[in-house]
Amino acid sequence: MKERFFLLIYLIFVAFVSSTANVTALTLASTLTVALFLLTQTEFPLKLAIPTATINSVVSISYFLSKKPDCTLFITTFNLRVFTIMFLTLLFSRRVNLFRALSFSPTLSILLTVTYSQITIFRSTFINFREAFRSRLMEKPEKKDAYRFISSSTYYFLNTAFRNSEEIAQAMKSRGFFSD
Repeated sequence: MKERFFLLIYLIFVAFVSSTANVTALTLASTLTVALFLLTQTEFPLKLAIPTATINSVVSISYFLSKKPDCTLFITTFNLRVFTIMFLTLLFSRRVNLFRALSFSPTLSILLTVTYSQITIFRSTFINFREAFRSRLMEKPEKKDAYRFISSSTYYFLNTAFRNSEEIAQAMKSRGFFSD
C-alpha cells in the first residue's frame, strides 16, 4: 500500500513539473527534490549526472544559438525540469519496489516483468561484450577499435531488440493483451 501511495505522489509530481512553466515553482520543486535526495542518499550517481548534464548543455547551447525569443525562459525551465525529474526518479527507484506498486494490475505487472527481464538480459550481455573487448587487448584501445566495438554492439542490440519485440508482441497477442 505504501508503494502505491508513493507511486501516485511520484506521478502527480512528475505531471506537475512537466506541465508548469513557472520558474519559481520549478526552482522550489527542484530544491525540494535535491534536498530530499541528499538527505536520503549516500552516494551521488555520477554515471547518470554527467550524461544528463552533457545532453542538457548541448540542448541549451543549441537553443541559445538559435536566437529564438524567450530562449532563457525555455533553457531555465527545461534544465530545471530535467534535473528535478532525474533526482525524483532516482529517489523513487531506490525507495519503492515497483513490482509491489504495480501489483494492483496484472497487466502492468506482466509488462513490468517483461521489461525488467529484457533490461537485465541486455545489461548482462553488454557487460559480457565489454569484458570480452577488454580481454582481447593488451593496451588501451585505439579510437578506431572503440568505434568498431560500439557500432557492432549497437547493431547487435538493435537487431535483438527488434527481434525480441516481435516475439513478445506475438506472445502477448496470443494471451489476449491486444484487442485487434
